[in-house]
Amino acid sequence: MAGQNSEGRKKGTFSRLRLSVSRRYIYPISRNRMLVMGAFGCLLFLGYFAFDSLLQSNSFISNGPLASSHANLENNCLACHSNFGDVTDDNCATCHELTGKKGRIYEFSAHYIYRTGNVQRIKSGQAKHAADEIQCFGCHPEHQGRMASITDVGDEKCLTCHDYGSFDAAHPEFEFERKQINDDTGLKFNHSMHLNDVIPFTDLVDKVENACDVCHVIQSDGKSFKPLDFVESRCGKSGCHVKDLGGFAHKNLGVLKNPKTKCQLCHQLSGATIVKTQPDQRMLTRAEFDHGPHLLTSACTDCHTNINESSDAAIQNVPTIANCQQCHSSKLTSNRCTTCHEFHPNKNLRFLLSQAQN
Repeated sequence: MAGQNSEGRKKGTFSRLRLSVSRRYIYPISRNRMLVMGAFGCLLFLGYFAFDSLLQSNSFISNGPLASSHANLENNCLACHSNFGDVTDDNCATCHELTGKKGRIYEFSAHYIYRTGNVQRIKSGQAKHAADEIQCFGCHPEHQGRMASITDVGDEKCLTCHDYGSFDAAHPEFEFERKQINDDTGLKFNHSMHLNDVIPFTDLVDKVENACDVCHVIQSDGKSFKPLDFVESRCGKSGCHVKDLGGFAHKNLGVLKNPKTKCQLCHQLSGATIVKTQPDQRMLTRAEFDHGPHLLTSACTDCHTNINESSDAAIQNVPTIANCQQCHSSKLTSNRCTTCHEFHPNKNLRFLLSQAQN
């Protein structure tokens, strides 16, 4: 048939779909033009990159400003990022650790000896929690803004290993109460007797509360009390305890006229040896308790409820967790992990860590 080929296609079309044939040749775009356009785009990008690096504080490649403590590293990415990758603990240690590879207190493994000094806990802790260990930036993320607090760690980081929920929910009872640990002072101290003697001696108006201050002197930072020092504290200067050739004696107790009973009246004996006294009586060994804010809102006896009835130094007069939970809950006062606990151990443990890593 006219105008059709043997396959039934019309003139000016091709394929069985009868697609139209162009009326003129179509020439491809010159490759040189594509190269020029590509080079021009690269120059624009590099130009903006240079402008951003010099005048815009790397806002194009940065996730945001560094915290004020790292602000001096704002234009030095390689100080933290190795080959523009993740931040490594070794890079953090360059500034925060001064002991080389050993004795690092800011490594995750050092947390296992927190407030204990027991280096054996490192191996057992790593065996149990190796899969949960994270690097520094996992708890201290950067580029959150100049005023961000990168040391403010959320509870979710702690709960990865310590599955206690919130403080007022599933936190275990304090160890001294759970294990019924006695107050190991090395003394036969009677709070009840001293309160009854000190109050009339000082003519105090607010009886028990001010009587506590006679012996327990707050540190200058308000966080804790000074260790009990018989000579330098108010005990030695109160007029009750005086020096004599036999040591310290009580003026009004006739029983002390017998030299054999002087030491035994106040001190515990082990055979013929006087037990060493423990002036530092902190019982919350894994917590950082701050008396300051508590003294502003509570009386001593609000927490130490039975102190005026205590007749033995071995009796713990520290409140149990139920007392603390009355205030520290999600509805009242902070109940976050970091309210009472720190993650990194005391810097004085560097030597122990270095020894453990030998």
